[in-house]
Amino acid sequence: MSLTLELAEKLIAKAKAKSKEMDVIMSIAVVDDGGHLVAFERMDGGRWHTPMLAIGKAYTSAGFRTTTDALQKRFKDRQGFVTSFVGQGKFVFIEGGVPILENDKVIGAIGVSGGTGQQDKECAEAVVNT
Repeated sequence: MSLTLELAEKLIAKAKAKSKEMDVIMSIAVVDDGGHLVAFERMDGGRWHTPMLAIGKAYTSAGFRTTTDALQKRFKDRQGFVTSFVGQGKFVFIEGGVPILENDKVIGAIGVSGGTGQQDKECAEAVVNT
């Protein structure tokens, strides 16, 4: 099964609810398993740089089939590797990107940006784990 617009919009609504609970203004992106943007929302008052980070986190998580938090830890001592990807302009190796699974298969990913790395991670994880 593929990620639908309807599902992506539901995930964004969950992320917005969680971010409001956390009192943090977020940008939220949902991509399909190929990293293509399905849905996006920048909450009112969201900072200028958060849309690209949210999209990048989702893209990176979908492409590598894991969380951006796990990737940040995995590649912490391989900055040349990270730079080779980041230099392409789409990849983001910081907390806040989480794959969306269906029957243990990655069907997409969500990326959240606007808080601290820990807040972004908490918001994204809350969305996919409920």
